[in-house]
Amino acid sequence: MKAAIWTAYGPPETIELREVPTPEPKPGEVRIRIEATTVTAGYVEMRALRFPWYLRLPIRLYIGWRRPKRLTILGQEYSGTIDKLGDGVTKFKMGDKVYASGEMPRLGGHAEYVVVPAAPKMGMLEKSRKC
Repeated sequence: MKAAIWTAYGPPETIELREVPTPEPKPGEVRIRIEATTVTAGYVEMRALRFPWYLRLPIRLYIGWRRPKRLTILGQEYSGTIDKLGDGVTKFKMGDKVYASGEMPRLGGHAEYVVVPAAPKMGMLEKSRKC
């Protein structure tokens, strides 16, 4: 699958489209084929480290000192279709249209597929309603 990978701190050119392995759901998880996602000012600020000076050190310690290592695919909000179910998932079925808000540090919405818990502790995963 293709994903927008965050490779360095800095301008938009630090995001590269790359081929990465397609994630597989574990028990209690679902895989979503992403159809729409968001790009927010928060990603721009994080990518460029536009934070107050006292937050830059903890952010770099968590994400990566010289370049992002722990968090490389951004995208917290996304919508799409349930593509695959992990064992024990009963709330959703294949083909369900869903929207979701991922939980930190588990983002990944800037990719073709994302795997999320069917019952997240934080964030949300809901079936879309017809208008």
